[in-house]
Amino acid sequence: MYNLGIVIPTYNENDNIINLLSLVVDNLEQKDMKTFVLIMDDNSPDGTKDLVANFIENNTFKNIKFELKVREGKQGLATAYTQGFEYLINNQKADVVMSLDADLSHNPKYIYPMYELLIKTNKDLIVGSRYIEGGGIENWGPQRKFISKAGSLYAKTILGSPINDLTGGFNLYRSRVFDIVKLESINARGYLFQIEMKHRMVAAGFKELEYPIIFSDRVNGQSKMTKSIIFEALTGVWKLKFDTVKKNKIDKSKK
Repeated sequence: MYNLGIVIPTYNENDNIINLLSLVVDNLEQKDMKTFVLIMDDNSPDGTKDLVANFIENNTFKNIKFELKVREGKQGLATAYTQGFEYLINNQKADVVMSLDADLSHNPKYIYPMYELLIKTNKDLIVGSRYIEGGGIENWGPQRKFISKAGSLYAKTILGSPINDLTGGFNLYRSRVFDIVKLESINARGYLFQIEMKHRMVAAGFKELEYPIIFSDRVNGQSKMTKSIIFEALTGVWKLKFDTVKKNKIDKSKK
């Protein structure tokens, strides 16, 4: 049984992945917990999977285990996380699972403090938040910062969510939440995935808390963000809202 399971989706991250895995080791190997790190690679043509395989073969750690799963092709972030979480919970018995970007925008120094906060407060979800006091973004221009913050505010307003950073991808979940919020029922496939996960957990009554992080823009490689992903998020939040309203009406009718 592992205390913490981390899913890292990768696609063409050969410039970043070894640095990230090394930072995970530096920040977690000496902690009093067992961590399982699952790298979900979508058959990267740049050799990411070979670098990870070599790292795993040549390194052994006392408190951290790494595993690589290579999928047949580019299947997207959402399925990498849902499949990864299922594997960590069902096969490795992880008590807590985390989503972590491979591009070094999520600093591993925050992992243990977020985990500690989850345990101490008995919350179900810890959100690594850019948009609360102490949080922020580095190396983005004013326009990009505005678009990102406006996107989170847009989703927060429509959904009536207490969470300020709905679009962020640095999140920690108690495994028990997925007994109620079934991973196979998550519909989003792109940017909307992070919003849907948080919204459905809050709607189900699980307790959340935001932890301030400094988000750093990637230095190497290319962003996976596309116009179609952004469009899915803009339109998808309305579907989430109406689905929630519909479910509430059905639940009330059963009482």
